[in-house]
Amino acid sequence: MTDFKQIILSRLLDKYEHSKSFREPGSPTSRRIFLHPGRSDFPEYDIEKPGVRETANSVILELAASGLAGFSWLRFEEGNIIDRIWLLPHSLGEAYRAVSRKPRHQVLASLAEQVAALNAALKTGLSKDVPPDNWISRFLQDVSETMQNKGSVSGCLPRDEEQARAILTALAGIHEIFHSGSGEGLERVFSNRWYGDSKYFEKNVRARLVRILKDYATAEGSEMAESDLLSLAGLYSSPATVEFKGAFQGLLAGKPVDFSLFPHGVLLNAPTVRDLQITSLGPVKKVLFIENKANYTDWIIKNTDETLLTLFHGGFYSPLKGMFFQKIHDAAAGRCDCGRRISGQEPHIEFLHWGDIDLGGFLMFQRLKAQIAGCLKPFRMDVETYRPLQHSGSMFDARYARKLDLLLQDSAYAEFHDLIRLMLASGIRLEQEALLWANSRSDG
Repeated sequence: MTDFKQIILSRLLDKYEHSKSFREPGSPTSRRIFLHPGRSDFPEYDIEKPGVRETANSVILELAASGLAGFSWLRFEEGNIIDRIWLLPHSLGEAYRAVSRKPRHQVLASLAEQVAALNAALKTGLSKDVPPDNWISRFLQDVSETMQNKGSVSGCLPRDEEQARAILTALAGIHEIFHSGSGEGLERVFSNRWYGDSKYFEKNVRARLVRILKDYATAEGSEMAESDLLSLAGLYSSPATVEFKGAFQGLLAGKPVDFSLFPHGVLLNAPTVRDLQITSLGPVKKVLFIENKANYTDWIIKNTDETLLTLFHGGFYSPLKGMFFQKIHDAAAGRCDCGRRISGQEPHIEFLHWGDIDLGGFLMFQRLKAQIAGCLKPFRMDVETYRPLQHSGSMFDARYARKLDLLLQDSAYAEFHDLIRLMLASGIRLEQEALLWANSRSDG
């Protein structure tokens, strides 16, 4: 049986919470909140079905008698068809209680407290991986401004309080991942830790968090897979690792380790990356980041140059990879062009990145350059590489072209501008796999 009392009061309260009366209590321009039986906001009131209409009428009369709502009859249909129902402002509290609903002002105040607490946590005792102006802070600022200016969380958080709290809880958990220095969290372990249910995150939070990451944690126009987006937050479906091949030395648990003893490459898990202290890059003269796994694998099999350190970059690198990349770069201090060269610190080290010749490749390069290696240079991401291989590329549409064109307006991508102009003229982007044949060439 239709619960007309629940329907009527809930919809009147919904309308109230979206009205100027809610945002500006006491405003002289506030209008009465109406429902119109038989129309889109109350279609259950069916005048063609006398039983339904009479049941609804009796409920509306009861609401009016108890002071929860007012109503008016349709002209010439008094006692038969109701024209409008309206909310009585002085009975708002009773209306909320009648439908067991928490007043929206209380919901927003409670969410504001949670946002403030999370903001405070972000600004105290942070590791260098989580600066105060990171993507979580930017998102929370928008949430706060939306609540203050619009009296809602629309566009930022789910309207449902439980779901909104779940998102904020996830952000608190992500902050803990960064703050602890772990750099990673398995999704189901994370879910069980913060929600007491290993599948809650996947079912109720994951999709919304992905949208937040896309809007706040990536460069405009970037196109990333969900797994890559979540890795930016330190969340993985399986344990995170780093892969590389190179002759450098370090300490693990206080004991020396020489990675030149692994001629076929190395894979390290998160605890090992955290514990690793790099003591010397030894003979390394070049550090090469490679985006694509197939290219990375092909490269380390064919290349035996001990002066080259090769790192698997993958997609937009995760916090764990960022931690490892930063350790490599820190170990090159004084030997690269990112800062002041120290006399006698030889050999000189060059940082290079080899990625797809496409929008994602350019964005990944710039992120790595801006956040870790300021002296980074592109490798095989130029006109000379692109031109003879255009036939192996893929066409892109006008929307993609507009995103590329935006990079021409950004001086940070100046080293790619000639290449981007050629791409826009040909309408072709080139994935790194097309360049596998080039591994046999000298790295010059």
